Formats: sequence, C-alpha cells, structure tokens
Amino acid sequence: MLHTLHPAVVHFPVALLLCALLAELVWLWRKADFWRDMAFWLLLGGTLGTGAAALTGGWAEDSLTMSNTLHEAVEQHETIGYILVWLYACLLVWKILRRQTMPAAENRIFLGALLVATVLLVYSGWLGGELVYEYGAGVKGVTIDLPQNNPTAPTAP
Repeated sequence: MLHTLHPAVVHFPVALLLCALLAELVWLWRKADFWRDMAFWLLLGGTLGTGAAALTGGWAEDSLTMSNTLHEAVEQHETIGYILVWLYACLLVWKILRRQTMPAAENRIFLGALLVATVLLVYSGWLGGELVYEYGAGVKGVTIDLPQNNPTAPTAP
C-alpha cells in the first residue's frame, strides 16, 4: 500500500518548487515583498515535499521486481532525488538565514543555484516518467478480453 503513495506525493513538491522559482523571478522584477515572501513559503513547502517524495520513492522501489536495466534507471532517479533533497534543504537554510538581508549580488547567486536545482528537478521528473512509461515500473499489467471477430477491436500494427 505504501509503495503507491509516491506518484501522489511527488507532484506537489515539483509544482511548489517550480512556482518558487517563478515567484523569485517576479520578485526580482517587481521588488514587491509579497513575491519574496511567496517564494520563501513555496520553497519551504516544496523542500519538505522533496523529503516526502524521497521517502515514498524508497517504498516504491522496495515493491519493484527489477531487471538490471531497470535497477540502474531506478538508482539514477533515486540518486538525483537525494541530491535534490539536500540541495533544496541547503537553499532553504540559505534563504532562512539571509532572506531579509540578502544583497542583490548574493540574490543573483541564490537565484542561479535555484535555477540549477530546478533544471535538475525537471530532469529527475523526466527520469521518473521514463521509469513508468518506458520500463513500466509500478504499473500492473492489465489484460483485456476482447471477443473474437469483433470489427471494433484494435488490431496489432
């Protein structure tokens, strides 16, 4: 049962962290405190969510029967996931410590690091999608019985 939580949990931190980057960019453009605060809260929620996604991803991995090829793909996705947990945790701590006093030059460096983390996040999501759609990881096989000589039944190419 726990292994089925990963697909439900993983999308929230991805959305929150993508929006955190967007809010940071809007704050840089508009300089309104609302956007700086919004970016912080989105980063906080997304970072906590990465921990939950890593935890549930481990449960999902434990439920798989894997070939060597699938195992390598899962390990790559898992490694990037753990890197993301630590990277976003570091970014969050940086933001907590320097949020009110971060000069413009430091903020650009922070934004660059957040952009790198976001690119890595998108790549990790792509790898996760590949696990499901290319390897069928976590997907139950479904057999559909179609009547013979059915003109509406799909045919093999």
